[in-house]
Amino acid sequence: MKKERIILGLAGKMASGKSTLARMLAENMGFKVLAFSEPVTFLCERLGFLPTRENLDKIAFAGLEYDKHFWDWIILGKLRETRAEKVVIDGVRSPGTARLLKKLGAKIVLLKVSPEVAYRRSQQRGAEKDRVSSFAEFLQLFNHPTEKGVDEIERKGLFDLLLDTDNLGIEQVFVLVKAFVEALQSSSRSAQLRA
Repeated sequence: MKKERIILGLAGKMASGKSTLARMLAENMGFKVLAFSEPVTFLCERLGFLPTRENLDKIAFAGLEYDKHFWDWIILGKLRETRAEKVVIDGVRSPGTARLLKKLGAKIVLLKVSPEVAYRRSQQRGAEKDRVSSFAEFLQLFNHPTEKGVDEIERKGLFDLLLDTDNLGIEQVFVLVKAFVEALQSSSRSAQLRA
């Protein structure tokens, strides 16, 4: 009996906890992580730019202008290559991507965050990509067209689990997502037994 593959797509705006959650799923549950940020960062650096949020957004947006599924095709290629039974895709930011992943059987986990909490988190982590001089500058990035698709994912109901991370620590988020994955595994086993 073949074990059913579990694919999670993590959707959420910047500093919602996507990458941290993906890392925790990898470390604690054996998930293979595929991140939309990896090819964007790679291309940004290959072109000689610093990987600031502004530059990453410009590169991401340029790819989307070339083909609205430009980054999707890269991630789907990596998904096809991996033999991992559990895969988490970090950085789902558009309804088109969410729909595409759902057609492949993925479950979309949407992590909500307010701009205020996202700003605080981004300042605490101090990554190069998060350097901004003010909350107003951060808001421009938070509301960039590459981030707006997350609002559409929520509005169109293209998610299977929605967690508001403003009042949840990352450990609490992980526990809830772990329970969600275990429920998926349990229902998959039940379906296999009936077949």
